[in-house]
Amino acid sequence: MTAVNKTKCLICGEELIQGLEPREYRCDLCGKIFISSNLCKNGHHICSTCAIKEFYDATKSVCIKTKSKNPIGIAEQIMSYPNFTYFGCKHYIVAPMALFTAYKNSGGVSDFEKSLEIIKNAAMSSHTSLCNIGGVCGIPISTGKSLFASSLETIDKERLKVISSKLSVYCMHAITDPEYLGSADCCKRNIYISLIAGTKFIRDYLWIDLELPNVVKCSYCENNPRCNKELCRLYLGKNLIDYC
Repeated sequence: MTAVNKTKCLICGEELIQGLEPREYRCDLCGKIFISSNLCKNGHHICSTCAIKEFYDATKSVCIKTKSKNPIGIAEQIMSYPNFTYFGCKHYIVAPMALFTAYKNSGGVSDFEKSLEIIKNAAMSSHTSLCNIGGVCGIPISTGKSLFASSLETIDKERLKVISSKLSVYCMHAITDPEYLGSADCCKRNIYISLIAGTKFIRDYLWIDLELPNVVKCSYCENNPRCNKELCRLYLGKNLIDYC
């Protein structure tokens, strides 16, 4: 079934205009200046920090309740959130929280709720999408810097920093691998690929096996303006596990 989530304004519920030239706006909720390429048809402006606060509460509830060991299944449940966007900083929460939850459910050591809070704070520190200002996707970065922030209590902090940095690099390498094809600036593509790569990383470095489906197929293609359709392996529903 194809997902058809529309990006809507949190104030009035009107559909957002996306893909505009990035510019500065003042948030109608907190008053901060932020950069965005989206605009409510009624002229409302909401920064990513305010949007993420609401989204985080719903995501945390999913992560606490689920017993799944499949990070892609958890991510898809999170992304079914009614006002989830096709692009933007909310994706900085999805990948690390889905991967971390699957890790915990597979036997990983963790102070679970504390770790979820740290992941949220790390995501909220980015007031705009990194790709808008630097051309670098923030999804693999957030996956690495947040995932093990307080979860590996048996590992010293210096090794923890190395593991987190390696995970970011590992995910970044995966999303730039030409084998995956597709649009490199598609948030959905980069979520799926980061989760596949992160699952392999946890297996190879932490010796914990998570679960993944044999075939991964994106369900967000229909209304996604950055989707390359048949040029993307996720659109075709190919076996991606071998490409990690």
